[in-house]
Amino acid sequence: VGYHALPNIYAQDIDSWATFKTVLRQLKDDQVKAQYDTITIDTISLLSDLCEKFICSREGIKTLGDIPYGGGYALFTKEMNETLRELSLLGYGIVFICHSERGVKKHPVTGDDIEFVRPALNKRTYAIVNRLVDIIGYIDVKFDGEDKSVRTLQTRETPYVFAGSRFRFLAPNFPFGYKELANQLHDAIESEGKLGAVIVDSPDVKESTFERPF
Repeated sequence: VGYHALPNIYAQDIDSWATFKTVLRQLKDDQVKAQYDTITIDTISLLSDLCEKFICSREGIKTLGDIPYGGGYALFTKEMNETLRELSLLGYGIVFICHSERGVKKHPVTGDDIEFVRPALNKRTYAIVNRLVDIIGYIDVKFDGEDKSVRTLQTRETPYVFAGSRFRFLAPNFPFGYKELANQLHDAIESEGKLGAVIVDSPDVKESTFERPF
């Protein structure tokens, strides 16, 4: 397993959707929240497969398409969406890791066929994750004049790479690393502040006044 070679990593192997839901319940504990800041899901496509397998087993079907009128896909979307949204409301930083795949599309200007890099994720899971994330980054590896590998993070879409960010002043491409990303985010937020945005050091959590009638 790849994470065994990384320092300061606390990992939980997820072999089923039920295991993931159990871990999700544990993440609600205050003692756990005091220990962890960020949750990384590696990979989101494998988690999506486990959710699909769970739905098929629960409904007694082989594929989601076995339920007429898209019913299986609707059940999958509901389960995946509600579970990931529940995770997003716990206050952790969340990183979804996804492999990339290459496809072919028309260049928007020349009309020529070009190779395009995008997340290797089914459209339903992509739609759910896309609503939760602030940055969709593509990690690219190139080689300099001395044949040393240089990793960069692409945060803006190009005709050849799918990426995106909610921070409009975030640099489109920079060396990949935690400190580099933190510095670029700081600069992007400061740029927003210069245009009148209010900058805070902690989330603005509003207490709910809703009370159940029973």
